[in-house]
Amino acid sequence: MSNPDINYYCFKKEEVLKNPYYLSFNTLKSFKSVYVCIVKNNKLLSIGESTALPGYSNEDQNTIYNWNKSFILDNRNKSPEDIINKIFRIKKTGFNEAPLTTAIETYLDHNNIFNLSEISVPVIGIINEQNKNCIKNEISELIKNYQTFKIKVGNNPKLDAEKVNYISQLLPSESKIRIDANQGYQLNQAIDFIKLLKAENIQFIEQPLPVNAWNDMVILNNTFPEINFMLDESIADLADVNKAADLNCCKYIKLKLFKCGSIKRMIEISHYINELNLNVIIGNGVQSYIGALYESYIYLELKKSGILLFDTELIGPLKIKNKKSSLINIVDREMKLFPKNIHNYYSKYLKFQN
Repeated sequence: MSNPDINYYCFKKEEVLKNPYYLSFNTLKSFKSVYVCIVKNNKLLSIGESTALPGYSNEDQNTIYNWNKSFILDNRNKSPEDIINKIFRIKKTGFNEAPLTTAIETYLDHNNIFNLSEISVPVIGIINEQNKNCIKNEISELIKNYQTFKIKVGNNPKLDAEKVNYISQLLPSESKIRIDANQGYQLNQAIDFIKLLKAENIQFIEQPLPVNAWNDMVILNNTFPEINFMLDESIADLADVNKAADLNCCKYIKLKLFKCGSIKRMIEISHYINELNLNVIIGNGVQSYIGALYESYIYLELKKSGILLFDTELIGPLKIKNKKSSLINIVDREMKLFPKNIHNYYSKYLKFQN
């Protein structure tokens, strides 16, 4: 049965970043998000988000927005249960479906999220500066709040290695380094890069090769058995998870809510990865408050179930220029989110209109 008191609204929102966010395939100056709200009597019941990252996936803000507007219009008389079941029957969920799917899931099964006063999860710091003086100043601030650090590479193997080695010397000995190439290398470049590395505190190297370079990932993994590799963009569904496990070409797999397109499916995939004796890394660096809140919730649900977890990467909101400290903050090397305040923020600032 449909619920005549419930309405769905879809919105686009752009948030400017404090500093450009450099990736091998793109440079972001803002986050372009799409939200779906479930509203009853002008009260916000739940909300879902998807923030586009063209180059990472095929969707952009407009395609995500148009899909949700169209789907909501075509199914406006259906119940939330029927809508989400229909989405799951169509195809695997992803960036397009995430705003509507997660809004409905939260409304039906996880509405306790917004009753929580606080959620805390361990997070990484991003070393984003490009020249040595700026890097040194950036690290002096970051080490106050973080123990695990991510470095973006994927352009020039020699210069990238020099950068990582320099940063490694500046970090405390107990720190861990995550290196993310975002598909930026070909096999020979990745080999050259790794041979030049001198850092001893590398936790893993993320997505060094293009998405479909499976055979080359096997070669790279066999060439450097001492290095842990993580796949991100290569993992689109369970078939890719199985392929990674069968080929034994990585030890970590990165999961993001927008790519899984569903809270339920992200939790299920995480358990499946764990059963394959692979490690799960949770978190998206390109999202706003809702995405980070839901990924934090997923992290805590997985932790309750006994899955071994590591510092999360759900730090997108920390990159926003006008970040709201009442919604999110860093305290004692953990990111604290305030769900009640986040709910009130979107209730106040999102205009409910078709």
